[in-house]
Amino acid sequence: MTPNLPKWIFYHGTDIRLYPFYNRVESCFNCRKVGHRTDVCPMPRKQRCRRCGEEHPTPGQGETPACTPRCIVCNGAHNTGSSNCKYRFIKKAPPTPQSKQEAQEPSSNIHRNPSHSGSSSRRSPSSRDHSASFPPLGNSSNQQQRRESRSPSHTRRSGSRSAKRRGSRCRSHSRRPRSRSAQRRDSRPSSHSRSKSARRSPSVSRSSSRGPGEASKSVAWQRGAPASLLFSDSQVRKLAKENSALKAQISAQQSQIAKLTSYIQSLEAKIDRALSIDKQTTPTSSETQDAHPNPLAPNPALSPVPQLQNANKRKAATPTASLHADADITTKVTTAVTAAISTLKSDLNAEIETRFNAILQTIRETTTSFAVLKSSTEAALADFSVQLAIHRTPSNSRQTPAPTPIT
Repeated sequence: MTPNLPKWIFYHGTDIRLYPFYNRVESCFNCRKVGHRTDVCPMPRKQRCRRCGEEHPTPGQGETPACTPRCIVCNGAHNTGSSNCKYRFIKKAPPTPQSKQEAQEPSSNIHRNPSHSGSSSRRSPSSRDHSASFPPLGNSSNQQQRRESRSPSHTRRSGSRSAKRRGSRCRSHSRRPRSRSAQRRDSRPSSHSRSKSARRSPSVSRSSSRGPGEASKSVAWQRGAPASLLFSDSQVRKLAKENSALKAQISAQQSQIAKLTSYIQSLEAKIDRALSIDKQTTPTSSETQDAHPNPLAPNPALSPVPQLQNANKRKAATPTASLHADADITTKVTTAVTAAISTLKSDLNAEIETRFNAILQTIRETTTSFAVLKSSTEAALADFSVQLAIHRTPSNSRQTPAPTPIT
């Protein structure tokens, strides 16, 4: 059965807070095992985090660690040895019935012994005779040799002690003897002063025991971060993951836009090349006549000059009409190919413009979501910093105001 300890004790006119002491489980932050400390760990030293046990760079001064804490004792999501851990103290095994019986046997023997219940005259003289438990005494010569073998330093120390005792006795005899009632009255504090000191608050008594230049400190058990801070840490990690996912999506969209742009440029180059080739290969009517002369047509250099009346009656021969028909077909084919190419180009431009507009809309939506995410992240970080400042500020950091002088 554990005794009920008081919360406060009154000592030398001051209320002192009482905290029970429990042995904690020894844990090593190097090998992440229990049973020994870090300074006596046989394993080689590793640059591990004391919170999570992973090998990552430590955050800078003033920065909040983003890793999840991991307890060495119970493997829970809290700091090692914090107040959230149920297994941080060394717990003794429950007593067995045999140990309880052994603990109760001495008390039962005392009650059963008639020498304790009766008067002192009834006690048997054999109860004090324990000579069998000690070795027999030696001769007087052995005792004298032991006395002579003592060092002179021991004799000097004993002589100085006896001199001090004589001096203290002389001083005590020279003082005036006091009555026992006066001594009791001085040693026992008055009920009025005790009740007055009991009515005083603990903070006033503690502040009075400290010096004027000392800062007030609060003594408490080691505790981990509160649940609100742990929740904000998880929220910040979730926002960071969403931010990285959005960045990856934006980079993928940018690469897709670059591919579409290069594809459009290659299509435009091909269309321009095809149009230039068509313009070069399309023949005119004069070029067609020069390239394919009519063998039945009269040569003005060889034949005589025809008469005017006969020249008006002549008509075009059949090969010339076929040449004109070929030129018309070539023109129609060129016109059809040009129209098809222009239609294809317009369709491609429309499709590319539609895709580009869709990509732009996606980029705008992503930018808007980034802005919303940034604002929510900033708000969460501000709330987290406020909660961290509140958590770091001690609860009783306010000092008692100095008393104003009475004028």
